[in-house]
Amino acid sequence: MQAAAAADSVLTDRRPEDFGGEALHGTQRRYHEEAHTDGDCQWMTAGSGIIHQEMPLAAERMLGCQLWVNLPKKDKMAAAGYQGITDAQIPAIALPGDAGSLRVIAGEYDGHRGPAHTFSPINVWDVRLAAGKTIALPQPEGWTTLVVVLAGTVQLNGETVLRAAQMATLSTAGSDVTLEVSVPRATPGFDTPRIAYVERPYAIDYYSRSEWADTPARMLGPLLAAAFERSGAFRAVVLAPTSAQAELRVDVELVRLQQDFTIKPSRADLALRVQVVDARARRVLATLVVEETEPAATQDAYGGVAATNAALKRAIERTVAFVLGEAAAIRPTGP
Repeated sequence: MQAAAAADSVLTDRRPEDFGGEALHGTQRRYHEEAHTDGDCQWMTAGSGIIHQEMPLAAERMLGCQLWVNLPKKDKMAAAGYQGITDAQIPAIALPGDAGSLRVIAGEYDGHRGPAHTFSPINVWDVRLAAGKTIALPQPEGWTTLVVVLAGTVQLNGETVLRAAQMATLSTAGSDVTLEVSVPRATPGFDTPRIAYVERPYAIDYYSRSEWADTPARMLGPLLAAAFERSGAFRAVVLAPTSAQAELRVDVELVRLQQDFTIKPSRADLALRVQVVDARARRVLATLVVEETEPAATQDAYGGVAATNAALKRAIERTVAFVLGEAAAIRPTGP
């Protein structure tokens, strides 16, 4: 346990849903008092020494937390510092598959950087996970990762269960699963570059002058691989055919992709069948049908394509979230 003068940052974080209350804070380097309210953060570097005070104000509910991080040896006598970070300054990112949200207080997530200045590489994320949802968060090799639950119940890696006010320290090993993305297939009628539409149920027709750049199934593979890579949850993501030895494989079939004119206004109608396979045991772990629709802004091929892109984005997010949930159960057993 380090002394306060050896600490990098002191964090008090309040989120509107889980954190509440208001406090006044001041240091000897800031001669005025500063108020902090829901969702705000205090980020302080004690360094060579700092005096500070904070006084909670009267409220029905007060909830916050503090994180102390040891300064590297070379920085222990650094000048003291303070950042008053408001909720509006903290990037908030929607998690794939409507799984919840993540605020980046320090470090980086999915290209978004937090406002806190740190002396050590560190990620501080404030995650609100929707009930029944699963996410996989990237963990750099060799980093120490702490999971603190402030409210609710969380299951880690399909095993450990944490409840409010409990904490777990994860292994310092990074992501250890290689994912193979098979070449997607398509059901008959949708295995063509021609853009399909229906004016009557089950009667597929095609635009005569508009086509996809390639078959949708063939274009889908690289999009899926890129989405899995961005998740940071895998040691590697490879597209089939490949000689790489993967622990996990995802098979995707394009079941339906059409502009539906039986509904006014027309809409893009997309369905994917996703199958997660334990590649070592050659065993299917789970199957999910992902369906998405999106109204078309214009009643033509252009409107259908734009709507399809919006529906596909959500379908890929849901696919990634589904596969990540199954990946938690896959761990290499050795060479």
